[in-house]
Amino acid sequence: MSSKVLSIELGKDKILLCELKRKKKELILYHTEVIDTPEGSVSDGLIMELDAVAAAIRMALKSHKIKTKKVIFTINSTRVLCKREEIPYLRPNQIKGEIEANLTEYFAVQPEEYEAGFMLTSTARGKVENMSLIAYAMPKKFLERYYELGAMMGLHIVAVDYAANSLYQLMKLQVGRKSGVFCHIGSENTALCIMEEGRLLFQRVVSCGKMDIVNAIMEQRIIPETQAEEELKTGQFIHATLDGDEITELFRYLINHIERIMDYFLSANDKNGVDTIYLMGEGSQIPGVKELFANELGMTISRPEESKGIKTKSKEKISKKSFHQYMPAVGASLQSLEFERPKKEEEEVEKKRSSGFGLGLTVSIMVSAAMVLTPYFQNQRLHEELNSVNANIALIEDAQLLEEGYNNGVKKIQDMKGFYDKTQNPNGTISKFVERLETIQPSGIQIDWFSFVEGKASIGGTMQAKEEIASFVAALKQEKNLSGVEIKEISGQSFQIQFQFGAAEGAK
Repeated sequence: MSSKVLSIELGKDKILLCELKRKKKELILYHTEVIDTPEGSVSDGLIMELDAVAAAIRMALKSHKIKTKKVIFTINSTRVLCKREEIPYLRPNQIKGEIEANLTEYFAVQPEEYEAGFMLTSTARGKVENMSLIAYAMPKKFLERYYELGAMMGLHIVAVDYAANSLYQLMKLQVGRKSGVFCHIGSENTALCIMEEGRLLFQRVVSCGKMDIVNAIMEQRIIPETQAEEELKTGQFIHATLDGDEITELFRYLINHIERIMDYFLSANDKNGVDTIYLMGEGSQIPGVKELFANELGMTISRPEESKGIKTKSKEKISKKSFHQYMPAVGASLQSLEFERPKKEEEEVEKKRSSGFGLGLTVSIMVSAAMVLTPYFQNQRLHEELNSVNANIALIEDAQLLEEGYNNGVKKIQDMKGFYDKTQNPNGTISKFVERLETIQPSGIQIDWFSFVEGKASIGGTMQAKEEIASFVAALKQEKNLSGVEIKEISGQSFQIQFQFGAAEGAK
């Protein structure tokens, strides 16, 4: 990358923009800008309102006289899927095809809805050895929106990257071959990656960010956002441990997620040298966060030297503290995943139609083309309506957590059913109920324990949003063999639900 490029990350509350250039193993940073995201225009990385986002970026570029036309977009979203895999040795031009052919097996998704990508984490020495890589699945609707945004603004898209990969690339530049868990707590989401001696072991984007804390302070103290932001800089809202405090508990999901990674992934791979967690991002600057993570995770807490390998030539001085929020956007310029723009069926139809006319096709073929294009134009009129529906669906879906929750849920249900089958005191249809849990449990709900004694049952676990608990309780109340379903306790992201097994007295 010898010429300047724009690197842009779109968030729900902020748009982060950098103008930079790569020179050998060094990045030269010319300009950084934080733009307020138009309300309701971006959700978890998905562009909902193209016109509003384009207008906001255009205004920022014009006001700062930035004329660079090349752009890299970083998608910071929990809906991008990634998984470490080993595959038989293949030539580089064969790898993507292999991943595309196995998307359903890797991620349990519909292949036509996702664009495949990959990054090699080890190089095979011969055809008899396996290749280690990270496989990715990017929702095509995300990519389509970003390419539409680029076209609308007259920008040339160099690449579209994934925030966790951007962080990994920057950390390689910052810390070299060190091992550790790298945790970038941004405004909306947290990007995670685990490295062992510079080699990537794991990546994920988790739904947890600084604005969760700001919003909680706003609600608790009934103050505007700007005041909550200021009070957060100096106030002690985060306790040293997860002690049930409402605001501190907002970090429980992220901390538990890291613990599960360490317990499962690292133990399974016998990686014992990863004992340091590097905290970055604007959320890591909140007073008390460092102490909370140290106490709960039992790991050494460190901060990378963010200026290493980066020179600043901007007119405004960029402090190390403020640079934290730009890390994924900056890292995308190093070695992005370069997801390709999905090919649309109508584009293929138009290409064939144009080629046919150029060659002087017969009238019958022209009629056939017209028959194909008629529903196409009808479909265009519904395009915006479909985008709106898909966007609403995107607000409640989280394929990555669904896959993880499903796998964990299946194991727990199998364990519970096995325990029940061995008991000498069966009670009604509990076995069928355990099987039903798999279908009625929302994707953002994780059941950690289940107790059942003489018809009385309790379920406990963690949640992402209270709306999902409400949905879960409503689903349980629809079960004919349950009665007295109620939420016994909600603390932060933890919950407990109680109910009676067996229909209520007098119920039909």
